[in-house]
This record gives sequence, structure tokens and C-alpha cells, in this order.
Amino acid sequence: MVEVTCRTFQGRLLLTPTPSLRRIAIGVLYKAQTHYPSIKIYNVVFLSNHYHVLLWAPDARTLADFMAFTNGNLARKLGVLVNWEGSLWARRYDSVLVANEELSQIRRFVYLLSHGVKEGLVRDPRQWPGLHAARALVSGGQLEGIWFDGSRACRDRAQGRKKPDEEYTEIVTLQLAKLPCWEHLDWEQIANQVENLLAKIIADGRAEYPQVLGPKRVQNQNSRLRVRKPRRGRRPLIHASSRAARQQMLAAYREYLFSFREAVAELLRGNLSCSFPLGSCRPPGPWSALPLPNT
Repeated sequence: MVEVTCRTFQGRLLLTPTPSLRRIAIGVLYKAQTHYPSIKIYNVVFLSNHYHVLLWAPDARTLADFMAFTNGNLARKLGVLVNWEGSLWARRYDSVLVANEELSQIRRFVYLLSHGVKEGLVRDPRQWPGLHAARALVSGGQLEGIWFDGSRACRDRAQGRKKPDEEYTEIVTLQLAKLPCWEHLDWEQIANQVENLLAKIIADGRAEYPQVLGPKRVQNQNSRLRVRKPRRGRRPLIHASSRAARQQMLAAYREYLFSFREAVAELLRGNLSCSFPLGSCRPPGPWSALPLPNT
């Protein structure tokens, strides 16, 4: 399991929540998942200047391809929506492993679920006007969005065929996956679990923020506005609840890193048949079979 975070250029509010943004973002995630069906999405939330996705990926290459498709399409479609030219994202996405523990899974799930409330923006996560999985998680885990086939529209326009946008627009439904620790539960039981988590989030938010900004004022913010001092903590290598799980994952990571570096060294020596550790991305070529001179 991986928690993915991606931030906008200079922290600007380019993802200001609107119904249009919500439908487009859901459509992009849906289409990305159809291209990479091994990806499982557990939770997702889009705030005004960043978004989080809690997902499961089989390996680093699949995750990288999934995020390349997602961020590329989001940049093109949302850039037009907010009339923004240039790069939408500040840099490559950040990904942090989540330990295979029930408590670790629940903690990261709650972290995403609490967005909007923990910043003092809305009273209830379900009031967030943009993309927030809270409402879907208490009603079967389905998010409805749209996908506009821009490639087909461009081909038709180039050939002189003019059709309304409705011809290229598809209504899609993104089905969220169940957390591994909740796979034995049905969606009604999961909804009860999420309701209890939401009640705790709302109570904590009310205690910390007697007044909130509110959905309308959140939507009315200037999308060009740059957050002066965004609250950012140090990104951990691994999200784990117990010391034993953290040490186990760190040991596995060190072993993986050592194997990868050894494989790269073999590749630089001219051994093109060297094997890389499972789940890694082999460095792109072209590579020469001739060994490098000793310099």
C-alpha cells in the first residue's frame, strides 16, 4: 500500500474545489485504473493546492505509469478548466509505503478522510465541495465522474467532422476498493466504520476550530493565490504503527537498495543480462555491451 501526494505549482490554489473539477478528476482516475487494473484505490481527496490518493500498486513501474497517466491528463484537463498555462504540478509525485498492519492502514485512511476539517475549512468532510471520498465511502464506495475523449474529438475536427461535446463525453463510475483489513466486511459494515471515524473527526475539528471557512468561501478563493507558508512535515520513508514493522520494512528496503545498486554496477560493466530486484525500474537504455574503461 502506498500513499501518493502531488502538489500544485508554487502551492497555488489551482485545484479550487468545484463540481466540474470533481467530475473531471474522477473520470481521469477511472480511466487510469482501466489502463492499469492492478491498481486499487482505497481513498482519495483533492484539496485546493494538493491531492492525496491511498492505493495499492504491484510494483514501482506500474505506480509510475499510473501516476504519469493521471497527472498528465489532470494537467491538461484542469489547466483548461482554471485557465492556467504551463506546468500544473510543482514536481514529481511523492509516494510513501504503508506497513501491512491494520492500525497503519486505518491511520492513513483517517488522515485522508480528515482533510478539509483538520485545516478548518469545513465542519464535515462530506461538505467539501470538491473531490472527497467521504460521501462515497458511506454509500457503497462509488464515485461518479465524466471522461471527455479529447483525442477522438481532435481527430474528428481535423477531418472536418463537427460533433457536439456530448458525443465524446462518457459518464463513468469509479469503484473504491476495500482496505485489506476490511475485506471481510460488506459495504454496509464499512459505512458504519466510516461513520464512526467521521464522528471523531468532526468532534476534533469542532474543538480545534470554533469557526470554519465554509464551502462557499473555499470555492470563492482566487485560484492564482499562493499559500505563503504551507504546513509541511518531513516526509517519512514508511508509515508504520509499530517499531517492529518499521524495522522490518527498513531492512527490506536496504536489501532492495543494495541489490539495485549491484545490478546497476553490473550493467555499467557491460553485463546486459543482469537481473534487477523485483518491482524495480530498470534504467532506460541504450546500453553498450562493451565494458567501460577503468578510469
